[in-house]
Amino acid sequence: MKKLSCSLFTAILNFLFAGSLIAQISYGGTPLSFNSKNAVFLQKSLPTVTMEPVNVSILQAEDLINDLDKGIPWRFGQNLAVNLSLSTSGQWEYLPNGDKLWRLRVYSQGAYTLN
Repeated sequence: MKKLSCSLFTAILNFLFAGSLIAQISYGGTPLSFNSKNAVFLQKSLPTVTMEPVNVSILQAEDLINDLDKGIPWRFGQNLAVNLSLSTSGQWEYLPNGDKLWRLRVYSQGAYTLN
């Protein structure tokens, strides 16, 4: 009984404090490139890095096999090696108020998302 009441107390505490916990600090606001008054000053063309194509059918076939082993975590995505940096890739743009904005387009054929 003591073990049950301790577990219940812990569950209630977790429930009460769960709403006050966050994993990332949010400062709000809108990215500079999303602001319509900045759009006038931004370059229309961006440097584009094209990643190797993702063969989704091969990844799905591998996942069917891996899903049989419950000890293997589900695949989130495919790692692709890159060598991109603020100084060697993309382009810097300067806004009238002095803000700097670095932009780069990344394309990967067949990819559902890029993270």
